[in-house]
Amino acid sequence: MSNRKYTPRNPFYFTRIIVLMIFLIMYCCPQNTFSQPDEKEHNIFISIDPLGFVTFGPSINAEFALGKSAGFQTGFRILNLGLCTHNILNETEDFFPDMKTSWTVNLDAKFYIKPKGKLKGFYIGPQFDYGRSRYENEFDFGGETIEEKEVNDIMVFGLGTGYKWIWENGFSLEPSYNMAFFLWKNRGEKYGDPSWDMNLFALYILSIKAGIAF
Repeated sequence: MSNRKYTPRNPFYFTRIIVLMIFLIMYCCPQNTFSQPDEKEHNIFISIDPLGFVTFGPSINAEFALGKSAGFQTGFRILNLGLCTHNILNETEDFFPDMKTSWTVNLDAKFYIKPKGKLKGFYIGPQFDYGRSRYENEFDFGGETIEEKEVNDIMVFGLGTGYKWIWENGFSLEPSYNMAFFLWKNRGEKYGDPSWDMNLFALYILSIKAGIAF
């Protein structure tokens, strides 16, 4: 998206966000989290990421075991419900449309290092998201009401790492850390020949997925 560039914000704002998320991780982790009391083997993990309301949108995910040392995850994220989405990826000037809806579908691979069992333990792996954003706005220009609308494709490439605990009752907690860059492309012809444009490189995206393993 050629006209929507990333503009750096106040660095102390992001520092506060990171500190807040670290405290949330510490608060949400139950006692004795480094033990693995569940000896069962699980093949499916269904989870949600409520911390996405602070970062780049909440998500719902499903992970499937590919043997003991690997997993495949897919999910759906609503980007426009994230605080960081609006502070980083959304324009605020009067003459730029405002983000209305934005979503991505993710495809992630996870490779577990010294796994504690299927879908358990420390992992690392590549991530890919694809989605779409819709922008709309109305503003007054010389006494005339102008309507602006844009539809954009989104691609996100990243690398993620995290740790997953699964307890005897099937409850699971998965804090993770991701690095990613976002590509945007205008679907219309208003701005000429559309091409993919890097909008943001994010050095940190924290999440805490909570869910049930089957």
